[in-house]
Amino acid sequence: METVGLAAALWWAGTGIIAAGPGGWFAGRAMGSDDDFIHGVLSWAATTLIVPFFLTSVRGGALAGALGQVNFNQPPSLQQTQQAPA
Repeated sequence: METVGLAAALWWAGTGIIAAGPGGWFAGRAMGSDDDFIHGVLSWAATTLIVPFFLTSVRGGALAGALGQVNFNQPPSLQQTQQAPA
């Protein structure tokens, strides 16, 4: 089952990078100047770098929020051992 998850993640990442190519091409063509190729490549590269950063940040924040709701330690009242009456 882990192989399916890994394959899906790789497929998603690969298709996302490939799909950003037409977006970069369109950005370059829409620029309308002599630097359209460079503009398109830079748009593609920036998207390829920024999107994974945001996705990992969101995932990390969600994980930290979920773990912050779970208290792995006992409350202080339970941590104190009861002393035997003298």
